[in-house]
Amino acid sequence: MSLIKRSFIKISKSIFINVLILSEVLFSSCSYIKQFNAYAHDMEMGIKYFKNCDYKNAKEHFMAAKGQLQYYLPLVYIAFIDYKTGRQKEAEITIEMAENQMVADEHNLRLLGYKALILLNSDRERGLKALNDYLKTYRYLYPLLSIDEVEKMYRSGNIDLKRLEALIHEQVDFYEDAIEQLLNNGTGPFEGIYRLRREF
Repeated sequence: MSLIKRSFIKISKSIFINVLILSEVLFSSCSYIKQFNAYAHDMEMGIKYFKNCDYKNAKEHFMAAKGQLQYYLPLVYIAFIDYKTGRQKEAEITIEMAENQMVADEHNLRLLGYKALILLNSDRERGLKALNDYLKTYRYLYPLLSIDEVEKMYRSGNIDLKRLEALIHEQVDFYEDAIEQLLNNGTGPFEGIYRLRREF
């Protein structure tokens, strides 16, 4: 076999291998994008049902989102739904799983708030400790004035779970919405505080 022919075969093999590698990368990228889009859709639908207190449909979407992406947020919502539907033990197990998977982002406050509510429902001592963790975190996030009411409940030990739940939802929703607005277009209640901007 001539030297030129052997070189051509080597080059052809090299091109073939590179094409295979590139195809695999492109396939993986497309697959991941498809997976993330499915996750985002299920989270959007889950939150929509969740806000309407349709916990059955919400949980189905959060479970589907959990299957698409290994991220702790769907577990946080699932734990709260279990808590609201009388599945206390499951709620405690799931919120612990979420905490073990938690990464530092804007949804940490929701996890801490839901953990406090879940534990206060069954174990006062652990629940108060979890509520204190929530308060310690929230104090550093430019809290709403309603933090004072939560602080008062914690200090007195007189916990009104229904009222506390409403306050935590108000605080967490406001914080997450404000962070999202800041990241999306640099505006909102935290503009000039966190000094974050998206530049394109």
